[in-house]
Amino acid sequence: MVRSVLKRKMLDTLRSWRAEKGAECLLIKGARQVGKSYIVAEFGRQDYESFISIDFIGSPDLKRVFDGPIDADSIYRQISLVVPGVRFVPGRTLLFLDEIQECPRARAALKYLALDGRCDVVASGSLLGIRFKEEAALASIPVGYEREVEMGPLDFEEYLWARGYGEDDIANLREYYESLIPVPVAVNQKMMQMLREYLAVGGMPAVVDAFARTGNFAVAFDEQSRLLASYLTTWLDTRKPPSACVRGRALNRCRASSQRRIRSSSIPWSRTGERRANLARPWIGSWEQVWCDGASR
Repeated sequence: MVRSVLKRKMLDTLRSWRAEKGAECLLIKGARQVGKSYIVAEFGRQDYESFISIDFIGSPDLKRVFDGPIDADSIYRQISLVVPGVRFVPGRTLLFLDEIQECPRARAALKYLALDGRCDVVASGSLLGIRFKEEAALASIPVGYEREVEMGPLDFEEYLWARGYGEDDIANLREYYESLIPVPVAVNQKMMQMLREYLAVGGMPAVVDAFARTGNFAVAFDEQSRLLASYLTTWLDTRKPPSACVRGRALNRCRASSQRRIRSSSIPWSRTGERRANLARPWIGSWEQVWCDGASR
C-alpha cells in the first residue's frame, strides 16, 4: 500500500540549521513514530549528494563502530568498511545517527564529528529512550557541540497540508485572522469540520496517512491501537512495568480524555461499524507523556 508524502515543518528547521550552523551537530528529540527518521531521510535525499543512515535499533551491530577511538577519522574509516556502498563527499554528505540513545559513545562522538566538519551530522532519539538512559550516560553529552530541537506529531496546519490544502489556502485563512475580517460561513463550517477531524484523528503520521488515504475513522482508530500497542511493548522492554493499579490509572486517564474529545467533536458517524467500542480507545499523540505521568502517581 502506497503511503502519501506528509509535509512537515521540521524540514525547514533542518535547512535553517544547515545554513547557519557552526561546529555543531543536530539532535532531534521526540516521541517514537512522530516522523523523525522519515523527515531526516527526506532532508538527506533532497539536499545532499550522499546520505548515510545508521540505525542503532535496526542494526545494533553498528554500535561497535564507536567501541574504539571516536575521533572523526576512525569513525569515518570504520563506517566505510562496515556499511557497503557509502560515500563521504566533503561538505555534501549527511550522516544520520538514528536512535542515538542506544549508543552513548556515538553521542559523545558528536563533538569530534562537529569539530571535523567534513560531514553534516544529525542524530535522533526518542523521548522514551533518552529519558531512561540519559542520566547514566550524562558524561557523554557533547555540551556546546549539539543543538537540540523537539519534534512532535503533526499540528493542525500540517494536518491541513496532509488533507490537500496548499500554502496559498493557509495564507488566505491567516489573512482573515490577521486582518480581523469575518470568516465566511462556508469557510468557517469547513474549517470547523477539519478541526473536528483533527481532534479525532490526532497528529501521528501513520494515523493521519491512513485517514487521508481512506477517509475512514475506523481505519484511523485501528492504526491508533497499533501505535498504542507498540508504545506499551517499548515500555515493558525498557523498564520494569508499573503495578497493575498504576497501569490501570494511566490507561483510564487516556481513555477518558479520548471519550471527552470524541463527544465534544460532534462528528457525524455515518459509516457502518465506526461508532463502536473503539471510540473509547486512547489518544495517541501525547501517549508517552500521559503514560509517564500516570505511572509516577
